[in-house]
Amino acid sequence: MATSVAGFVQQLAVCYVGRGYYFYVRGGIPAHKEPETTDRKLVSRYGIAVSKWTRCRRRKQGEASLQYLRHGNFFVLLATHGEHPFFASEGKLVRDIRRQPLRFMAYSIGCRPARGGGPLHPSVRIERGEFQALKAALGRIAVHRSVDDLCRVLKSLPYEPYAPVRDQMRILLRSINRRRKVAGLEPVPLEAFRHRRRSVRPFGPRPTAQPAGNQNLSCSESDVQSDCISERTSLWSESDEQHAEQQPEPEEETGDETGEFGSPAETGSGTEGLGPPACGHDDHD
Repeated sequence: MATSVAGFVQQLAVCYVGRGYYFYVRGGIPAHKEPETTDRKLVSRYGIAVSKWTRCRRRKQGEASLQYLRHGNFFVLLATHGEHPFFASEGKLVRDIRRQPLRFMAYSIGCRPARGGGPLHPSVRIERGEFQALKAALGRIAVHRSVDDLCRVLKSLPYEPYAPVRDQMRILLRSINRRRKVAGLEPVPLEAFRHRRRSVRPFGPRPTAQPAGNQNLSCSESDVQSDCISERTSLWSESDEQHAEQQPEPEEETGDETGEFGSPAETGSGTEGLGPPACGHDDHD
């Protein structure tokens, strides 16, 4: 079980999607059930607890390999190309992450080719509804807060700065500074948000619990978080089908408005960060 959101996203994107686990089924465990019981049931049903040598042998024989990942009551089963009872058993529930990104918490995790026709790589960005809510909340305070206040707000945002997330943060910053320019105010510098991703241990000790938001936030940061939650609640009330239909227009591929695409300057993997990823040991000997 991943002990943090950052660990779950890193393990899923870098260590699984980045290694060809493109097919997935997502699910939730009811509050009245023990998650560990579901863990054991699914791992046993699909024969997931095998060694890396067994996985390698199965791949050579044309069989799919599976992984199981959970955070809290949310879980995802992932599979590579190949034959496996998983595909027949789950049927129409199976999704291809290259075509339908997986939405988890505030993130959208997908897989796309690098610009210019490069190889596929994982892509982690802020989920569309979350991004729209955040943009609206920041727009309301853009000309009513000092540069220092806005810098603290942006640095306090909990999104890990994968390459597409950094692009989205630049979009937010440009939106803020356009409003501030019209009002004759000092712009917020590019250094206002984090540019380097922290590599985490996904299956390490559970992180120290923190209250919703941050108890050290000033009124400015608290206002943005509460506004963002309010906007997010409204936006996320839409169905998954409605979200799926909201595809970006071709002319918006710079990400200037939707925050859905990385910039040409960062055509490498959307999972780049500090050093090699701290992938959890996902093999069972």
